[in-house]
Amino acid sequence: MWKGKVDKMLFNATFLLNSEVTVTVRSVNIIIYGTQFFWPMKTSNPYYDVINGPLDILVCHGPVAGMVDDNSGCKMLRSTVERVKPKLVVSGHIHRAYGQCKSLEGTQFVNAANCANEYSIANPAVFVELDIPCSQEE
Repeated sequence: MWKGKVDKMLFNATFLLNSEVTVTVRSVNIIIYGTQFFWPMKTSNPYYDVINGPLDILVCHGPVAGMVDDNSGCKMLRSTVERVKPKLVVSGHIHRAYGQCKSLEGTQFVNAANCANEYSIANPAVFVELDIPCSQEE
């Protein structure tokens, strides 16, 4: 199965499957967590329950309920975001919900789905800016 070999297949990327990575930007550690695909849940998802903060970026296949989701997002993922409070949540899946918004708590949500209804590339790349503090050394 490809999942067991993905680390050997990728030489310039990190595959996140219910896991996290810390990258350093301007001497500041940024924590990124990636989930696997789940259908929208109405009951607890044990994979979401193990996501802990602090967390800067959450990458998930489907969108959070109420946030660039065209009324098709996951309520349990929303509960996770409310608990963990990442600065940025990146998803896709719901192509017609392409775009971005911010919550009242300051989390930025991006639905970066790039395909149209016919699965042809229709939407441009999404660019985001995060407030990343400069280290004391800069």
